[in-house]
Amino acid sequence: MAPSRLRRIKIQVARFKEQGIRLKGQEGLAGKLRIPAGAVVALYSGNMGAKQGLEILAEAARCLQDAGNVRFVFCGNGVGRPTLEAACAGLPNVQFLDLQPLERLGELLTLADIHLLP
Repeated sequence: MAPSRLRRIKIQVARFKEQGIRLKGQEGLAGKLRIPAGAVVALYSGNMGAKQGLEILAEAARCLQDAGNVRFVFCGNGVGRPTLEAACAGLPNVQFLDLQPLERLGELLTLADIHLLP
């Protein structure tokens, strides 16, 4: 990942921390995932295909694993998921979810402070 892109992510995370922002979803799914109240949640939700460019998500999670309270939630299925899971193995700031039913979509989307679109 280019240093300038990582710097922008770190700046955005710092802003969330300074402002004490916690968007909707602290109860419910956040509780089930044991995401701390002050955590900044970065969410990817969708198809995990071979050509989605998901490797950049693992790289971002690895770069930010020591940034404090940044949590990555990767939700979905597809042929690229095993590769992403392998790339994220051992990262304490990453969690995986299977594709969620439509009736939980709102709860899933409000869990995120940052939506990831690789």
